[in-house]
Amino acid sequence: AGNTGAYGSCNATCQLAPRCGDGLLQAGETCDDGTNATPYGTSGCAPSCVAPSTCGDGVVDARYGELCDDGTNDGEYGTCMPGCAALAAYCGDGAVQGTEVCDDGLLANTGAYGACAPDCSGVPRCGDGQIQGPEACDDGAANVDGTYGACSTTCARGPRCGDGITNGPEACDDGSNVSAYRPSGSPTACAPTCVVPATCGDGQVDVAFGEACDLGAANNVGGYGGCNADCSRGPRCGDGSTDAGEACDDGINRTPYGAGCAVGCVTPPRCGDAQADFAYGEVCDDGVNDGAYDGCAADCRELGPYCGDAIEHGTEACDLGLFGNDGSYGGCTNTCTLAPYCGDASIEGPEVCDDGALNVDGVYGACTTTCERGPFCGDATLNGPEACDDGRNVSGYRDDSMPNACAPLCVLPHYCGDAIVDSPYGETCDDGINDGRRGGCNPDCSRARSCGDGFVDFDAGEQCDDGNQIDFDACTNECAINFE
Repeated sequence: AGNTGAYGSCNATCQLAPRCGDGLLQAGETCDDGTNATPYGTSGCAPSCVAPSTCGDGVVDARYGELCDDGTNDGEYGTCMPGCAALAAYCGDGAVQGTEVCDDGLLANTGAYGACAPDCSGVPRCGDGQIQGPEACDDGAANVDGTYGACSTTCARGPRCGDGITNGPEACDDGSNVSAYRPSGSPTACAPTCVVPATCGDGQVDVAFGEACDLGAANNVGGYGGCNADCSRGPRCGDGSTDAGEACDDGINRTPYGAGCAVGCVTPPRCGDAQADFAYGEVCDDGVNDGAYDGCAADCRELGPYCGDAIEHGTEACDLGLFGNDGSYGGCTNTCTLAPYCGDASIEGPEVCDDGALNVDGVYGACTTTCERGPFCGDATLNGPEACDDGRNVSGYRDDSMPNACAPLCVLPHYCGDAIVDSPYGETCDDGINDGRRGGCNPDCSRARSCGDGFVDFDAGEQCDDGNQIDFDACTNECAINFE
């Protein structure tokens, strides 16, 4: 039953079936030289009809002296040398080759600080720009000794913000440098980047830290409107307390008018401050505001009685209103006294006369009640006691050329016939009769014929006329010849 003829068995005639060693390459065999006794090499066949091990089969056969076998064995970096007896250059062979940065040997390439990395890519060390191992810093090629803020050549920090020592450009350095504000109890507290933190006295009001004001350490000396040493405010307008120099302080001080306090801690405008605040509806404010004459009403929004309100009050003689009291004739002055008028005994405006209370109508020489002249000397009308009135009344003498001439005061001027010899006007005689009788006056006020005129008037019985008044000369004063 077992003589099936299968590979490696017996066939039905009890002869060997196909098998490894029959010198024939059967299915599943790699080779079959009939002997199949070659374990290693490039020729022959190994037991079990497989190819013998060889350099290049990718399997390291240490039994036959192979040290490596990558199948290619071309001697390139990281591969195997031809013959499989030696490795080509590789990371770990202790020699820096190809792209290697370092190679301390297979066992030494641990990547520990100062040793080569397992892939020969470098040695973690001070100066490689990577902070590793015991390093505090590593700026690579920039590592330098003694420079503020730099890393030293031993990868230790140089002078820097945070070392607790104030150096370089630092204003302070307390080692931690985390303070945003320096209170009075921590005079060395420092802020990040080693600058002085906000503090009372820096001239900046740090509200977040409780400061109300800060004028700088030198100026935080208190006093009105100033700042105290602890950056609290000194007395000031707005603190709700009326301090020296303030008129008021209600803490708000925003009242523009009326009761309360105004900006600057001054009393706001109000009715009663003796100042008319027109912007707030006041029309007057005398400080009393009792509604008296020339005063102001209690609410400061109306004037009391005054000259100009067109109503006569108290001692006012007149009031035609603010614009009517212009002082024009017959009107009212701006002090509510009568302007010039007929009857004030002063000639003003259209008046031709004004005798005040004596003005009367129809009386000669008086002024009428309309301040016009009544009958008077000079009106060219004969009236009253006048003897004449030619309207001018300037003549000193009346003759035939001016028969109506009148003298000042409306009296008759001198004239021929007034019994006054007006020699300046050519009269030589005037006896008031002037009828031409001998020894009298002629009508033209010349002398009539008479003894003594130097003319012998025989018709009048004169014997002589020597023109003198010497009675004892040849011709007597009666114009007779003296024969004695």
